[in-house]
Amino acid sequence: MKVFISSTIYDLKDLRDTLQQWLEEKGHTVLASEAGTIPIDSSKHSYEVCLEAARNCDCLVAIIDRRFGGVMPGGKRSITLAEIEEAFAHERRVWVFVRKSVWDAKNAYDGYKRAGVPFQPSNIVSDERVLDLIDDLRRRPTGNWLFTFRT
Repeated sequence: MKVFISSTIYDLKDLRDTLQQWLEEKGHTVLASEAGTIPIDSSKHSYEVCLEAARNCDCLVAIIDRRFGGVMPGGKRSITLAEIEEAFAHERRVWVFVRKSVWDAKNAYDGYKRAGVPFQPSNIVSDERVLDLIDDLRRRPTGNWLFTFRT
């Protein structure tokens, strides 16, 4: 099975490396841009190459953590959300994991937001758009399962 790992990259390198190793030990082919397992096409934007990988994988594993990451050209969506949506659009299996501390911060912030308290970046969540991304995924009519992880 071809598994595409979708997340911000440089801040999650250790986690992505560990996940890639575990998946490969289970016999899966891992598509990860930093590992060179996604073919590079210099005639295309790197995001388009990643979207192609999301279309062509069998399963996409997304990791949501403290950073929002890159934004799609001409838009406000993160590349991670675009990859997830692309996988869903092509009827791929999608697994979304949210770091537990980010999930807890989101739940706490929802109450503050309703009370009009502005978002404050922290070591747990650096960008309010991360919390919006979680909402976007939770509002999906299908495929809205999100799983938390600690380590």
